[in-house]
Amino acid sequence: MRLQRCIRQFVLLTGLCILMAACTGIEGAASMQVWLDYPYEEVAINEGSTFTFMATARDVNGPGIIGIQFFSNGQMIASADTSAADPLVSANYTWQPEVGTHEVFARAQSVSGGIADSQPVIFTVIQMEDPKDQVPLTEASKTATLTPTATTVTRTTPSVTTTITTTPVTPTITKTPVTPTPTITPVTPTVTPSRTLTATRRPPEVYLYADRTNLSPGECTTLTWETVNISEVTLNGVPLSSLNGSTQVCPVTSQTTYTLMGYSSGGIVSDSVTIRVNYNFPQQQFSIYAGISITGGHGSIHKLGDTVQICYNFSSQNYIFEFRDYSPASLGSDGATGPYSVLSQGSMYDSQNVCKNYTLVAPAGYEAFQFRVKLASEGNPVLIDVAELWIYVYP
Repeated sequence: MRLQRCIRQFVLLTGLCILMAACTGIEGAASMQVWLDYPYEEVAINEGSTFTFMATARDVNGPGIIGIQFFSNGQMIASADTSAADPLVSANYTWQPEVGTHEVFARAQSVSGGIADSQPVIFTVIQMEDPKDQVPLTEASKTATLTPTATTVTRTTPSVTTTITTTPVTPTITKTPVTPTPTITPVTPTVTPSRTLTATRRPPEVYLYADRTNLSPGECTTLTWETVNISEVTLNGVPLSSLNGSTQVCPVTSQTTYTLMGYSSGGIVSDSVTIRVNYNFPQQQFSIYAGISITGGHGSIHKLGDTVQICYNFSSQNYIFEFRDYSPASLGSDGATGPYSVLSQGSMYDSQNVCKNYTLVAPAGYEAFQFRVKLASEGNPVLIDVAELWIYVYP
């Protein structure tokens, strides 16, 4: 019976370990877990004994566990506060249960108000029997008492006949009850041996999460990391001062990967998350009369204060040109629109490239360079064609 119980517990613990190992590989899954470390299923203890109620909980995707409660037969018997900053929390409660059968479980509560219950465990508290005083025993005996009865003989004179009447003697028997002598057999209490738990050190683990993995230009996100049995940790090669923490990042490239590296005596482990910035560049416009280019090309990303080279060429005896810089730029029906400044204007006939260095200044955001080809007239010049390219400037 005891061997079968141990086998069932071993299978249960093995399945739990496999489940926990599988959960650690799922990035971004929301999961709360809580389980009982003690008591075990079908444990029996003696009346008046105490034991330690033990439970462990974790919140895989955060924000963390703030408390563990203990229940017996549907009633809460104890609670303990835990730190939400710890990736794995535990709580103990020393308890002296009453005689009878108890169904117990643990409940974990997260920062966000979520709760999770462990699998229930049933155990029994056995009542002890005390020997009672017994009445001493005596040897059985029988006492017989004989009581004789005398009868007087009467003689009648002058009759010669003599009559003798004899009454038989009947013995009287007094019975004394026999008190049985009980044999007192001492009751030897049954002691359930306690289990010896062998602590196994968990392997080193690191976890990296992002609040958001898809951003618009200029937006930021928060990275959160957790570690287990790690002595040193880095983020993209930069050492971190805390083994568990968070930081804000504001990526500017269209795709940025952040890698968390954990170092311990058991080896090096890592976890990564990729953040994408969704730029919405309009399509580049080309002109048969002119060409324009910029460092990095159409759709490139630059920083305020960077110096870029802008080049253009134009050849026409019939048209004039105007070179505009829209900042910040938005897309209109005919191309870029918004506030702008004129970088150059006039006429050219040799089709030679003109290149100028230009320092990017505030404001940050989308910026468009537009080369406008016009037909000169007595009134306002008439727009004939447009060449246009876009860039993004971050702070």
